[in-house]
Amino acid sequence: MKHFQIYCSHGFANRYAGLIAGITLSRLCNLEPKIIWHSNHMFRSEFYDIFSPINNFEVLNTPISEYFKVGKNYNLFSWDNDRYLDFFEYDVCHHPKNLDIESFLNLVNSSDKPVFYYAPFINDWIPKEEIKKTVQSIKFNKEIEDSVNKFIVNNNLINGYEGIHIRLTDNQHLFNFQDIDLLINNIKENNHKKFFVCSDNPDVEKKFNEYSNVYVFSKKYKREKVFPNLDWRLEDHESFKNEDQIDTIYNVESSNEHCKESIIDFLLLSHSTSYYTSNCSTFSQLSKIIKDYIK
Repeated sequence: MKHFQIYCSHGFANRYAGLIAGITLSRLCNLEPKIIWHSNHMFRSEFYDIFSPINNFEVLNTPISEYFKVGKNYNLFSWDNDRYLDFFEYDVCHHPKNLDIESFLNLVNSSDKPVFYYAPFINDWIPKEEIKKTVQSIKFNKEIEDSVNKFIVNNNLINGYEGIHIRLTDNQHLFNFQDIDLLINNIKENNHKKFFVCSDNPDVEKKFNEYSNVYVFSKKYKREKVFPNLDWRLEDHESFKNEDQIDTIYNVESSNEHCKESIIDFLLLSHSTSYYTSNCSTFSQLSKIIKDYIK
């Protein structure tokens, strides 16, 4: 039966962006969505560990490797910046960034094959009103939503706050550490303003949390390394084969509990009125995109 398979991979923001786009497009195609959400070292939480059962999606915790040999059975839409395409057997791969809504619908409707959709971003050509509808319909679980609301109320942040996200660990090679001093000076000079700060580095959060107008969501867990003695990003010759049977350079291990805490950070960041965010961080970029949709 023709359906719309949505593959969600990597960290939370990549998965969530792909989920939002995929659910939206499946609805516009009038096809039943099936979500592939494989728990691995990048993100240990399974789908219903973080989302509410009220969503009632069919979700498969299946490694991408199981689709390598059957790729030709699907109408494939995928970005080309991922190693799995080296193994995936397919006739034609349509890159979503090269399409628009009309060409996408034509490609789907002209084929009898089910769709296999993997693109960890929200394309500009997807109608914004449809994206908003999807974001507001996909519910996180009660534990996460209650934690976000409780943090905002208990810290008297209902009237707004500025958000700061500092992505380090496997992305720290792109970060200008001088920005930390500049941000702290800005916080001190604007002590009448409230700032929410989140980072994947507990020491950075601790440094900012020393200031009375800074608010940090207290965490019990942190991102770890698969190989503690190696860098967060491995050299190609050090890469290892992950649970999806793909060589990866990402030396990260994100436990289920850490993932839940990072989503609380993400949603709190999305509620902020203005931003400082790290370069090349999907977490930061997506929080800005959905900001106007979660209200």
